[in-house]
Amino acid sequence: MSTHEREIVAPVDLCRGDGRLAPAAIGWSRGDHLAPWSVRSPGSDRVDLVFTPFHNRSTRTDVGLLANRTDQCFGHYTGSIRTDDGERIAVDRLLGWAEDVRMRW
Repeated sequence: MSTHEREIVAPVDLCRGDGRLAPAAIGWSRGDHLAPWSVRSPGSDRVDLVFTPFHNRSTRTDVGLLANRTDQCFGHYTGSIRTDDGERIAVDRLLGWAEDVRMRW
């Protein structure tokens, strides 16, 4: 695999719907944004989701010092999320999006 196709894992905060944030890590392949993405809590099963994209809105701009690379993927989330009380909430094909963005200015 070339460097630009390696799997990327980045920390994120997921909004839980009640305004609070849950720490998670999101993983994807920079070489194929339409491949499934993993969204997981580090060290626990609080967030355990797979994002399966069906469309990638890709834009590129490079004008010297200004550059933008955006892959905005739309798809479905499947898996589960655990509440603070331990209740497991199943997620089945929840429509959403995820982005991989790099900007330079």
